[in-house]
Amino acid sequence: MRTLQTGMSLIKTVRTKTIRKCCELLTEKFISQGISEPKQSAEYIIAYILGRKTLSGVNRSELVPKERLSWVDRLAQKRLRHMPLQYIVKEWDFRDLTLQLLPPVFIPRPETENLVSLALCDSRVLASRQFIEVGCGSGAICISLLRSLPSVRCTAVDCSEAACHLTYQNAQRYGVSDRLLILNETWNSDILSKLKTSERNYDFLISNPPYVPADDIEKLPPEISKYEDLCALCGGNDGLDVAREILAVTPQLVKKNGSIWLEVDLSHPRAIQHMLNGSDQIKYVQSHSDFTDRPRFCQLQILQ
Repeated sequence: MRTLQTGMSLIKTVRTKTIRKCCELLTEKFISQGISEPKQSAEYIIAYILGRKTLSGVNRSELVPKERLSWVDRLAQKRLRHMPLQYIVKEWDFRDLTLQLLPPVFIPRPETENLVSLALCDSRVLASRQFIEVGCGSGAICISLLRSLPSVRCTAVDCSEAACHLTYQNAQRYGVSDRLLILNETWNSDILSKLKTSERNYDFLISNPPYVPADDIEKLPPEISKYEDLCALCGGNDGLDVAREILAVTPQLVKKNGSIWLEVDLSHPRAIQHMLNGSDQIKYVQSHSDFTDRPRFCQLQILQ
């Protein structure tokens, strides 16, 4: 597929460089190059260079400042290479947060906002003093919970050094870094020694673990496969590798009657339910649906 040569201006041929004309031109170019969400991409880029999050309420007949036109070109070139908007504008909203985002750290999805909301309806979560998150990414989940639960502490674990660093930066932005311990570690049976605890100190565990089956990774759109850390996405042959590790280790970390909240693939709630049949350590409480009314979240409970 042919793309513009580096440095070639997308907007130099437009005589009247209004916000409306620039949006239209970018949208047309994105459509011609097969870029997903072309209109949204164009409008986010223009809004960003104008110092806004959206173009809502903006007079689109106004001119784009001349000194910012080359900036429009640079950002548009990145989008033409399928770079996600979140990485282009270097931040994205999650619930009431605006998180810094940098490649290749996993971009939080809208569904994960549901996971946080569901957890905050759990009486065990509301009464908690300490929780653990597996796979913190940008810090979206743990920072949201720490802001909603001001007396609670969190341990966040991620195998990506870039993710741990970004979580810390976002935690500092929102003033919760003093209640957050971040560990750059792989989640497996060795995590118990890395946590340096022989007691079950945590009231609940929450995770949006890698859950894409290995065979589906090559089917991901280029916005994901070219830029995001695939280790944060691939969950092994059936997508449940990390979930299994979580279920194996959590009874040794989370207190009796404590909760486990997981975001998973649509095929996984039933598989996890089957996995826990007959378990005397973890009870499958129920599945919860996402905003498209599909089973996406698992609520579990430690039995003993």
